Amino acid sequence: MKTASRARAGIKATGGGLRVAALGLGCVLLGTAVAGEIPLPEGRRVTEDGRLLPLDAETRQVAERARETLAAELQVDAAMIEVDTVRAMQWSDTSLGCPQPGYSYGQVITPGFRVTLRADGVLHFVHTGRTGTGIVCKRKQTPGGIPSADGEVPWAPQATAARKDLARRLAVPVDQVRVAYVRGNTWEDRSLDCPEPDVTYQPESVKGYIMRLRVGSRDYTYHTDLQRTVACPPIATD
Repeated sequence: MKTASRARAGIKATGGGLRVAALGLGCVLLGTAVAGEIPLPEGRRVTEDGRLLPLDAETRQVAERARETLAAELQVDAAMIEVDTVRAMQWSDTSLGCPQPGYSYGQVITPGFRVTLRADGVLHFVHTGRTGTGIVCKRKQTPGGIPSADGEVPWAPQATAARKDLARRLAVPVDQVRVAYVRGNTWEDRSLDCPEPDVTYQPESVKGYIMRLRVGSRDYTYHTDLQRTVACPPIATD
C-alpha cells in the first residue's frame, strides 16, 4: 500500500501518455489561468440549501482552474468547456472524494469544491481542495441540459420537467429556458401554495423548492415537493 505524500509527485502512464500526479491528494495539479485570457461561460455556485447563485470571486477562480484542468485531461481548448456549477464540499479525506487504487489518504476533513463542467454534451466533474489542486473524478452524460448534474442537487429532475413544461407553454425551444434561481421552502400543505379549485388540503409540513425560470427578460415561478412540479402562479398562456 502506497501512502500519499504532499511532498512527492509521481508520473503515471495513461493510455499511451504520461500524466503527472500530485500524490499528496492523488490528483492532477490545476493549471493557472490568466485573468481575462479565456472567457468563462456563465456558471452558478450551489449553496447548502440547493440555491443557484452567481459565481463569486472565489468560486470563479476555482471554476477557471477546473476548466483548465479538464481541458488538459481531454486535450481540447478550454474555450470549448462550459461551467455548470461550483459547490463547496467537505471531503472525508485527502483523496477529495476520488480515492485511487493502491494509495492511502489522510483521514482528515478536507475542504474543497466539486466543479461540474460540460464538454461536447457530456458532464465532467473536477474535485478540488482549497490549496489549488484537483482531479477529474468521473464523467456522466447530461440529463436534460439543466445547469447542474443529475445528483448534484436534489431538484435536478424537477427543473428539467419545469423547463420542458414552460417551453411547451410558450412555444419556444427548451434551450431558451434557463434556471435563474432556486431556494428551499416549506409549505403548510400539499397545495404548495397553489391550491386547485374545489380541493381540500390537510395541514402538514411539506418541504420542497421554489424555482424561477427565465425566458428572455421574463421570469416564471414553479413550486416542487420533488414529487410534482407546478407553475405558480399559473402561466397566462394556459
